[in-house]
Amino acid sequence: MAEYLSPGVYVEEIDAGPKPIEGVSTSTTGVVGVTERGPSGGTAPGDTTNRGKPVLVTSFADFNRIFGGFLPEPPANLVNRWALDPAEGGRWWLFPLSVKGFFDNGGRRLFVRRVFASGPPGGSGGATAAATTLGRGVISEIAHDATATDTSIRLQHLLGIQNGTALTLVSGGRSLAPAAGFTVASYNASNNSVTLNQAVGQELKAGRDFVVIGVARPALTPATSTLRFLAKSVGDWGGNLNGDRPLDGIRVRVRPMVGATLRILADPATGGAAARASLAADALANSASLALDTITNFPVGASTVSIRGHEFSVTVVADSNIAPVAGGGATEAANVVTITTVAAHGLAAGDSVQVRGVGVNGYNGTWTVVAAPTPATFTFNNPTAGLAASGGGTVSRLTVAIAPAVHPAWATGTPVSRLRPANVPAAGANPPAGTINVQGASQLYPGAMVELDTGTNKERSTIDTINGDQITVNDPLTQQYFEGYRLRVIEAEVLTRYEKDGVVQLAEDLTNIHLVDDGSVEYLVNYINSRSQLVDVEIRGGFSDSIFGDFPTMPPPAAGDLDDLWMRLDGGDDHYELLSVDDFVGVDGGSGARTGIQALEDIDEISICAVPNIWSSTVHSELIAHCESLRYRFGILDPQDGLSIDGIRTVREPLDTKYAALYHPWIEVRDPSVRRNVQVAPSGHMAGIYARVDVERGVHKAPANEVIEVITKISQDITKREQDLLNPKGINALRYFPGRGNRVWGARTVSSDSSWKYINVRRLFIFVEASIDYGTQWVVFEPNDEPLWARVRQTISNFLTTVWRNGALQGAKPDEAFFVKCDHTTMTQDDIDNGRLICVIGIAPVKPAEFVIFRIQQKTLET
Repeated sequence: MAEYLSPGVYVEEIDAGPKPIEGVSTSTTGVVGVTERGPSGGTAPGDTTNRGKPVLVTSFADFNRIFGGFLPEPPANLVNRWALDPAEGGRWWLFPLSVKGFFDNGGRRLFVRRVFASGPPGGSGGATAAATTLGRGVISEIAHDATATDTSIRLQHLLGIQNGTALTLVSGGRSLAPAAGFTVASYNASNNSVTLNQAVGQELKAGRDFVVIGVARPALTPATSTLRFLAKSVGDWGGNLNGDRPLDGIRVRVRPMVGATLRILADPATGGAAARASLAADALANSASLALDTITNFPVGASTVSIRGHEFSVTVVADSNIAPVAGGGATEAANVVTITTVAAHGLAAGDSVQVRGVGVNGYNGTWTVVAAPTPATFTFNNPTAGLAASGGGTVSRLTVAIAPAVHPAWATGTPVSRLRPANVPAAGANPPAGTINVQGASQLYPGAMVELDTGTNKERSTIDTINGDQITVNDPLTQQYFEGYRLRVIEAEVLTRYEKDGVVQLAEDLTNIHLVDDGSVEYLVNYINSRSQLVDVEIRGGFSDSIFGDFPTMPPPAAGDLDDLWMRLDGGDDHYELLSVDDFVGVDGGSGARTGIQALEDIDEISICAVPNIWSSTVHSELIAHCESLRYRFGILDPQDGLSIDGIRTVREPLDTKYAALYHPWIEVRDPSVRRNVQVAPSGHMAGIYARVDVERGVHKAPANEVIEVITKISQDITKREQDLLNPKGINALRYFPGRGNRVWGARTVSSDSSWKYINVRRLFIFVEASIDYGTQWVVFEPNDEPLWARVRQTISNFLTTVWRNGALQGAKPDEAFFVKCDHTTMTQDDIDNGRLICVIGIAPVKPAEFVIFRIQQKTLET
């Protein structure tokens, strides 16, 4: 009851009247079969337990992407074991062709549950997953081809490289080891190039060759193994069915990458004010001094400046003091200024200086020295009263010394920027952790591995804390950094490839992966295991998230082997010889842990079920039981191929269910993988026809007298006299009619109950029952009385009226097509007291015109 406690206007919403019922989908299909690859459902890396829910595919290309392509015919012993068993056999390797037939015939939504060999009880001996283990060390790939005479090479990255770093060049799988060795003379982070101490001596190829940075990669041992990659699903991914495994499969490649490049900021406490000047005169190439127009805010002594991207140390001569005179002013008579500092004695006629007064009215101007009559008395060309008012001041040189004196020529006006210090380098026996300010520090995260770069030297650490722009790293910073220097975040990039017959079928490039377990989805294990379709990963004992030299990489080659940038996953095997009908039946381990047919229960939307190309009576029984127990789905059964009329009648005899149909014979299709025609069971194609008819006409239309698309022929000709023996038994024939093509010529279930002999009647009731079930859930726990009964009657009547108008029910008006009762005639007081609402519904389904009879007689004139 609403509460009205104070005067006012109350606006309320009232839920009254019928609620609409939305018809459920009847064309969504679920199938179970063997695939080349695909999800095997393990809950941990390398878990070969067949778990997980069926996967939705909406086209055959989608199926190919997730589950792989066509399967070759297995060895003769497996073919004979399965194909010659009339009771528990099948041709499971034809499953992808049946999936293609589903989509060729109009199917739109298909849930696929992969089947693979689980092995004997206990979970061992079944299909296995391929795997590979990485060692540690840092490599960088050659990014551009280089000739033997080149001393400069371009690399994939420069992480871990600074002046003096030792490099080992690997070309064509062979290490280049000159007597002097290769070291880095300089590097350029803008284009990832390094200049070596000598020519490379051999042609280098991008994508093939690489350099080993620093120490050599250690041999692979439990102590040095870093990551173990395992195929996302078990099996050999289509390469070993006949024992002739090609050099295809899954390959993986791990390399460091720069996750972000951030600009280091000046230290707010010691950095001082920003300073910027321009050249006051042209500077010749490699000149040791420069003329500036100002040195305001340049500190006395050594400063670091940047000119056109070049960095120099600048010596600023100490300011010379101007002697104040009585009354607070400086001597200005005859443009003469008396300087009291000995450092000023280097001034000579023609020098430019910056003259600054002190105090509130301090003066700042540029003067030129005219003469120096005495060692400390100078005449300037720019007298002013402003200096006298300041009570003394300073004179500073504007011609400064630079080092190193290696640079191009610059014109007057070229900007010169002072680089303010960003930190105080660590000193002493136990220096504290380093603190520095970084622009955009919000992009960082605790534990992130970072590299700080001075342009000639580097040091690495991990992030401890982040406070605004200020970060603290876990190691002391021993280098001097200035504003504008760079801090780089070191992350990982994982590339995976699946190749078959020399063609890359699937490729992934997973980037910006965190090495530290920060709890985010970007953490290495979380990122790979959740996003990769090809591999899972697990951490091994030699992995480090803080030591860059222990970065995961391929181990060094064994004797006689060649280095390959891609690590191949080995050891995967489907073990088809261990496959059994029990793998198709599956087990019920609960939601998400069901296998085989049982796994279809995890998807509520499925309404058509099939296990294509399997005629096992055990599988048929399980599929029928599955449909009957869930009530809202219909099964399509496959017989053995090549059966006679008596043979197919024998298959039919033990079957009696209104939830399944049987079709005969098999059909012939083109297998593009072997470039020949093969025979497949009809269930996949029939499921597509069911879906096509449901969408184009409605579930009430019998899926018969429909063309079977994209087949070459029906494997056996069924005559009318032969069908006279099949149809009464509920065996639906597939027949060829000259001029009308290959058609489905039957619409019966395998039920002995004549009320349910037609497929469309059974499936119409499934549609109505499921729609009412899902559309009336709002009724539960509502007050069980007349107002509710009226709403229920109206809700269902509205829905059935729509069904009738769509042609699914008989009758010229709704009253003839259905009735809905929900009142005291359908439930007693005992029912009401026990919380039961009983609604009785009757519908008159349309039946197919299976026998079309035209009675024709002669008409005479007398008649």
